[in-house]
Amino acid sequence: MERPAIVGNRAVLAGAVLYLLEWVAIIPAGDSGPADAGTSRADVLKLYQDHPKAVLLITTWCAAVLLGRVLIVTGLRTALRSVGAATPLTDLAVAAMTLSVALELLSLVAVGTAQVLAVRGGQDDLVVALDTAAGLAFLAILPPLGTAVGLSAWSMLRSRAFATWIPAVGLVSGALLVLGGVLGGPGYLESGTLRDLGGVGMIGIPLFWVWMLATGVFLWRRTPGQVEG
Repeated sequence: MERPAIVGNRAVLAGAVLYLLEWVAIIPAGDSGPADAGTSRADVLKLYQDHPKAVLLITTWCAAVLLGRVLIVTGLRTALRSVGAATPLTDLAVAAMTLSVALELLSLVAVGTAQVLAVRGGQDDLVVALDTAAGLAFLAILPPLGTAVGLSAWSMLRSRAFATWIPAVGLVSGALLVLGGVLGGPGYLESGTLRDLGGVGMIGIPLFWVWMLATGVFLWRRTPGQVEG
């Protein structure tokens, strides 16, 4: 069956690149909060003793570049409209992605606040409490992120305008992200099966990167006026 001719754009690829620029701040910060579940109190406090300026840069820098995630799904929604495949599910994907960004910024602000308190001699208990809040906020990012990716991939698959493997990667990524977030909450309190299943869900993150870059390149090559190689 002939594939519908979708009208592409550069927004999805631009959003993916903008989002990946978060590594400009993440790499200099090194090992920083929030701590992994089960980390001892002493080790949590150690996370806030090194690279204070670099850690605070993550908070401010990501407030700008994380908007790339929203651009990814809004650009995809625009492309899907060109083949009549944009539905309320794609609108929900945009809302879910926006929520995931808001939650990630909340997590980063908690980490940044803990960092400031640690540098200024704040109470250790408060630093640990903020780190715990940041860790739980990070887990809460995953279900809406997975929902956004999964719904977007489903709309892509139904449109029949994309190479099938691209939405297939998105569907797997979305399912794993939701799984990791939902099971990661109870797993935060204990070791064992729930913790392991939550960890497996983290595989959805690199798959999300593959999906967004592949989708971005696919749509970029179908932008009006763009000559395909």
